[in-house]
Amino acid sequence: MPPPGRDLRADLRARLRAGLAWLWRWPARSPRTGRLAAAPIFLLALVGIINYLQMASRYWHGTAPLNDFFALWAWSAMIHALAHPLAIYDPAQVQRFMRAAYAGFHGHYPFAYPPSFLLLIWPLGLMRRPVAYAVWVTLGVLAYLGAVAPGPWRRQAGVLVLFAPTTAVAIATGQDGLLMAALLIGGCRLLPRRPLLAGVLFGVLSFKPQFGLMVPLALLAAGQWRTIATAAATVLASVLASAAAFGWGMWERWFLALWGLSTYVGGRARLFPLMPTVTANLHLLGGGPLLRGVAQAAAMLLVGAGVWWCWRRHGTGGISAAVLQVGALLAAPYGFFYDLPLLTGAAVAVVRERVAADASFNPMELLVLFGTGSLASLMLNMKDQVPWSGLVLPPLFAFIVLRAWRIAPAAAPAPGARPGA
Repeated sequence: MPPPGRDLRADLRARLRAGLAWLWRWPARSPRTGRLAAAPIFLLALVGIINYLQMASRYWHGTAPLNDFFALWAWSAMIHALAHPLAIYDPAQVQRFMRAAYAGFHGHYPFAYPPSFLLLIWPLGLMRRPVAYAVWVTLGVLAYLGAVAPGPWRRQAGVLVLFAPTTAVAIATGQDGLLMAALLIGGCRLLPRRPLLAGVLFGVLSFKPQFGLMVPLALLAAGQWRTIATAAATVLASVLASAAAFGWGMWERWFLALWGLSTYVGGRARLFPLMPTVTANLHLLGGGPLLRGVAQAAAMLLVGAGVWWCWRRHGTGGISAAVLQVGALLAAPYGFFYDLPLLTGAAVAVVRERVAADASFNPMELLVLFGTGSLASLMLNMKDQVPWSGLVLPPLFAFIVLRAWRIAPAAAPAPGARPGA
């Protein structure tokens, strides 16, 4: 009972306001902070575990569908079997080869990667498909965990990242999303300490050029000239090596294949719920070609401005890496749900920055982070014309940029000092 003369309703209202204010931005060192933050992490890990159990059950009962890795393996095997590799860019010939390689195959996997990608997948065709899949996934997971999980957090972060839904989905499909994310995230992590090696990783990333659009802009803003030179040299080396291996005509055919891929995707409405891009989201909402093109160009400009400002202000720190990784997805005109492991790296960078600053998250930020972790599952399991990525990626990019605005710029290292991690 309240003391005599004290209003019980006013007392309850005051306690409720104080409790809501605490929940909105609880103290970073509060013992309840960890318990509150553990709830969404546990839910996301549970979703990832369910994905793994479903995948294991399908393989155990022999009902696992043919995943996208079949395309990577078949492209490599086709290169080994062809008299001339130019046929890899002929969708009809690719289709015939895949049907001959797998009885009952009715899908369509046109090859639209640059010729340099063939250098990466070339060994796969020399192995049996199950063995090649195991090797490809194992190397991808190891590279991804090495890039995402920082030194002091390696064990805990590695376990959480492994059970993240985005990781489980990437493993199930056997696509190259883990490799792409490992290259971009790893390049960002190595940049302060190993700028030349970071440039090599950024250069290899050119096998998926749509996700590297913001990288030169970020490096220019931060004045990373050695990394820029190394990345350019790596791209040139990959072009020359692929031309020596497969002929210069492959590069001309690649540009033609890009046009064919655009036409193919534009005629497959079922693919748009699976694509975390501005154009796909607007297509789901009924936007016409002009609106989609203008919106994509506007997104690239806005993302470019955010990346430039953040890398100019904060250099190569963790918050800058998070901005670049989310911006790479927002600026890309083409991508799929299996490219979303890049978001997990951004989320880890955001959490590391908050822990280092002894700062807390507010509930809205936690909601955005939870949506980030569950985006791949939402796109796969609730794809009824809902632009899920449009509800997650812009708010995530905005709140990271806003955080970069609020924190002080990173201090410049002393002359001759070794940059930290």
